[in-house]
Parts: sequence; structure tokens; C-alpha cells
Amino acid sequence: MAWRWPSRPQLRLPRCFSLVYVRVGIQVFTATFLILAATSAHPVWTAVSLDDVVAIPAMALLLCYLCLLFSVGTGLAALQVSCELLAGATAGAGIGIGLTYAVLAINGGSRDNTPTKFVATFFLSGLVAFFGTVLRFRFTKNNMLWMLMLVGMALTIAAEYHSRAALWKFGVHFMYFAVMAAASLLLTMSTVLPQYAGNTIRASICAGLLSFGKVVESGIGTMSDEINDDTGLLKACSGRTEAMVGIDEGLWQSSLSDLHTDVFATGGSISNVWKWEAAARLEWDLYRRQHVFPSRAYGVLTLTLRSMLSSFMMIIYPLQTGRMDCRLTRQHARLLRALAASMAGCCNELADVLSGQLSLKEALPVLKAMEAAYAELVGEVGASLQDAHAPPSSRAVHFNMILATLFTLCTRIRQLFTTAPEALGRDDPAATTALAAHLLAVDRGGSRTWHFPTLMQRVRRAQPAPRPPLALLHDSLRAGDEGPRGPPGPSLKQYLAAQGTPAPKVLPVRESTPRATQRALDWLRGRTGITPNHLIVGLQGMLGYCIILVMVMVPAVNDAFEGRMLWGMLIVITILEPMTGSVIIKGFQRLLGTVLGAVLGLGVLYFTYLCNGLTYVSHPQKYIVMTISLPLVTGVLGGCAIRFSSYFCGSLCVTWGGCMGGLMTKQLLRAAAANPLRVWGLSPGCQVPGAAL
Repeated sequence: MAWRWPSRPQLRLPRCFSLVYVRVGIQVFTATFLILAATSAHPVWTAVSLDDVVAIPAMALLLCYLCLLFSVGTGLAALQVSCELLAGATAGAGIGIGLTYAVLAINGGSRDNTPTKFVATFFLSGLVAFFGTVLRFRFTKNNMLWMLMLVGMALTIAAEYHSRAALWKFGVHFMYFAVMAAASLLLTMSTVLPQYAGNTIRASICAGLLSFGKVVESGIGTMSDEINDDTGLLKACSGRTEAMVGIDEGLWQSSLSDLHTDVFATGGSISNVWKWEAAARLEWDLYRRQHVFPSRAYGVLTLTLRSMLSSFMMIIYPLQTGRMDCRLTRQHARLLRALAASMAGCCNELADVLSGQLSLKEALPVLKAMEAAYAELVGEVGASLQDAHAPPSSRAVHFNMILATLFTLCTRIRQLFTTAPEALGRDDPAATTALAAHLLAVDRGGSRTWHFPTLMQRVRRAQPAPRPPLALLHDSLRAGDEGPRGPPGPSLKQYLAAQGTPAPKVLPVRESTPRATQRALDWLRGRTGITPNHLIVGLQGMLGYCIILVMVMVPAVNDAFEGRMLWGMLIVITILEPMTGSVIIKGFQRLLGTVLGAVLGLGVLYFTYLCNGLTYVSHPQKYIVMTISLPLVTGVLGGCAIRFSSYFCGSLCVTWGGCMGGLMTKQLLRAAAANPLRVWGLSPGCQVPGAAL
């Protein structure tokens, strides 16, 4: 028995683990478990904490949740997410420390809460928040980097405003937590049910090949369907093209609707490949023999598939008008459909090869069948074209265009197979040998001759008197439908006058000089790409941040919330919505999510309290129960945030609330529920004035 390469891992996981929300839920569980296992011991928790409110290891958990959940479906690799987390947090903490020392200098070296300190902090940090928000929405590719920079800056400014400790301490602790979160993210996203970008690209290419096979079969099947003998048009044609803008309504209802659905699916798969292409270059796949993703090979596969789709659509466009002469396609329906089926079979087999279900050697018989089908088609076409007495535009031109397109598709499919060994790499080391044996047998004139120039010469020799291409085009234009057309005039005004239509009035063109503000906005757009919409969103983000900042800087308000307004600032920055309606809807989701998260967190805390013997004393069972129960709850909530994406903001707040509620150890109802409810419930209201701008 021939050796078969192991296409799949020996350990086969249940199918549910391929679901994105299940993967993310397990990753959230693992990341939470790692951070708690490293920090939940009382000596470690105390050593890395600066206070009991914000500068605690719970900040590492929140940063981890933020990056993990926001990076799902963005096309970012685990290494890039971790690097952006470190870079953004470090830059934000550094900017915050710099602004704090600048305010200290402006305040005359005094740390007292004076009006000068209030105004300087308000304007300096507000400007940074404005520019940071503009950059965040301008350069969306690095959205996470700018968001974390704003979070680090805002929390550092707010935490140090009333602090009497060294001004750099909170920023340094924030960077500690960012390092913890980045390390946990990188380890979790790379090893625990990883969603590698390379696997996503492979799946997208396979899906594109499968859908393109359906496109070919559907298109060839439509053009070789039953026709009217007198006109050569398809019987499914209705002759009505006004409603569908050039597409025959009868053909659309019979077959073109499904064909275009498959076309859009193929195009979507190709676009998804380009989305994940950059991330795949930064990955190291631990669970494949081909650890490094072959980007060049898959780039060739993607471009080849895109060219195949474009080429085939060139014969679909005249077909969908309902005016294409299909006599010859109907005459050769059997061979055309056999060739289409073999092409679809090649696409399906190649998809199985790339997905690891077949070896390339097992797929080569289908390629041979396609080659034989095209050779048989060309052999029969040469004899039939000798008897074609109709004008070239009605039969020969259309059919030669179809034949040339099929020629292109066959060559592209062969190119896909020749690129497959490089795309497989170590996953199928015998692919190159098998493909080389097939190609050498073809070149030496084996059982199936495959040389397109030779095949096309057979068609040319069979045609009676080949005419120049320009003559064929001239006949094709003359043989078109001769509908009632008015004589073209030298100008539109004379043409309308000849038809009895009054000439349109010519309105004078008024030259206007743009205002200085418009010129400035145009200059800014041309130089940086920043539009007025970016500036508006920047103002909205700045206003929401400043409202929370004022509450932090006013001692009475800050004391009323026991210094926990900083968590509201985190919510305002991370979940910024530029539309008023979105703020209200998602604000309601956040409020409900906070309530549910606080309840679940309290449940975890009470459960730990009971397992610890109704005491808060630091017994080992307390850390064991908390380290296991809290990751379970947050893992389920993280999966729900992805599963119910319409309620992502609410689910995110549920996850955060569950984390914070579960980590509180004193004043259960007051600290773990009342303050998060007031702070996180107030944060959406702080965004409404900004969104109303």
C-alpha cells in the first residue's frame, strides 16, 4: 500500500472547538487563569499593587480582555497584538508622566490642587486626547495601539492628580500590568486553540475554489441550455432587461441569481485572504509541519484565482444580456458540460489538498481528466466550425470567445496545481515528485497530449477561410440589433432640437473662492488624510474624556466614588461611539452588562467566601477556588461577547464586571456592586454630549 502523508493531527478535537466564540472563550479562561495563578497569592498581589482601587493586577486582566476581544476578526497576529499592547501602554504611560511633570512645573512645583493645576491638566491632557482620538480613527489599522495609548495617558493623569507618591509610580505599575497582559496574550493566542491567520487564508482559498467550481458549472450549464432554433437565443430569456439594468430577467430568475451569489462568495474569499495576508507573515504555527506560512505561494494562488474569476466573467457579461447566440454551445453541450465538471472537480480536489484531506498525488487524476476533456472538445469543435455559415457575430465569434476563455481557465488551473507543492511545503513533501512525474509524462507526449498551441492549430486548420480580426469585429458590429436610433447630431443641443425637445438652459457658472477654513481643511486632507469627520470624532472623544476628568479632579466627587471614576474613564475611551443613537443603545447595553457582571462577580466572591470557611483570611483554598472559578465565569462571558456580537459592548462590560466583582475582598455589596454600577453606568452619559456635536 502506498504511503499516505498524515493530513490531520492525530488528536482530533470535537467540531465545536472550531467555532470562533468557543475558541475565544477558552482563550479568555486560559489568560485569566495564567494571570491569577501568577498574582493571586497575597504576597505577590501586594508586591505588584500600588493601591486598592486601580493599580492592581486586575488591570492586567482588563487589558488582556480588551486586546483579546477587540482583535477577533481584525486580521492581527498574536505577536502584533502583544507588541501594540506594549507599545501603546508604554507610550501612554510615558506621555501621562510627562504631562504630570509639566503640570507640576506650571503649578510652580507645588502638588496642591490649585486652579492653575486644574486648568493646565484639563487643557494639556484634553489636547492629547483630541489628537490621539483623531489618529485612532484616521489610522484604523493600528486602532488598538492608539486606544491603549489614550488609556495609559488618561489613567496616569487621573491617578496621579490627587496622589502624594512619586509621580512616576502609577505609570511604571501600569507598564508592569501591560507586560503581564502581553505575555499572557502571546502565550494564549499562540498555543491555546490558536486562530492562525495562515489557516484562515487556507480556508478562504479552499472556499473560493469550491464556489468558483460552482460558478463554472452554472455558467457553462446556462449557456448550453435549450435554445430557440430560429434565433439561437436561450429559451429562458424573457427579453426584458430594463429592471435589471442590462441583465435579462428570465435568465436571472432561472440561473444567474445563483451564479452571481457564487461569484460574490468567490470574491469575498479572495478579499478575506488579502485581509489576513500581513498577519500570516508574523506567525509560527506550532501545530503544522510547515511552521512558516508560505506567503508567496498563496499570493500566487490568490492572484490566479482572481484572474480566473475575471476571465470567466467576460463570457458571462454577454450571456446575461440574453442576446448571445448559443447554437454552437448547445451543439457541444455534452463536451462543454463535461469540461466544466472536470474543472469544478479540479477546484474541489485542490481545495481538499490545501485543507489537508488529500495528497496532491491523489488529485492528479482529475487534472488529467480536465486535460483530456479540453482536448476532446477542441477536436470536435474543428469539424463543426467548417459548417458554420452564420455570420461570425452570431456563432463563431461568441463560441471562439468561450473557447479562448476555457483555454485561459485550463492554463490557470494547471498553474494552481504547479503552485500547490510550494504552498504545501513540509505538509506534503511528496507533492513535487508527483507533480513532476505528471508534467514530464505530458511533455513527452504521453497518453494525454496537452499542448495548447497544437490544439488551437487544429481549430484554425479546420476553419475554411480565416478572416482578419478587424473584419470579424466589423461584421459583429453590423450584425447587432438594429433598433430605432436617432441620427446623431454634431451637438446635444442640435440633436434635441431635431427630436422636438426644448434645449436645456445653460446656467452661468459662478466662480467662488473657498473660505479660509475650507482651504485649511482641504490642505489637511491632502497632506494627512484627516477629514472633518475625524476632527469631529476627536472632539467627541475629548469631551467625553474631559467630563470624566473633571469629576476626578473635583475632590468631593472623587471621594464620593472612592477614587473609582478611573474605571469610567477606561470605558469612555475604549468604547467610543461617534453617533448619538449608538451611544444611547450601547450605553443601555453597558448598564445592563455592568449589573449582570456585578451579580456574577459577587456570586464568584460569595462562593469563594463560603469555600474559605466564611472568612477573608488568606488560606490556600481561597486562592485555589478564585483561580479556578473566576476564569470559568469570564471565559463563558468572553465567548458570549463574540457569539452575540450585536451586544458586544454589554458583554464586554459583563466580563469586566465579573472580573472586578470577583476580585473584591472587602465590603461586598458596596465596593463590588455599588461603585461599578455608578461609575460604569455614568460613563455612557458622559459620551452623549460629545456625540450630540
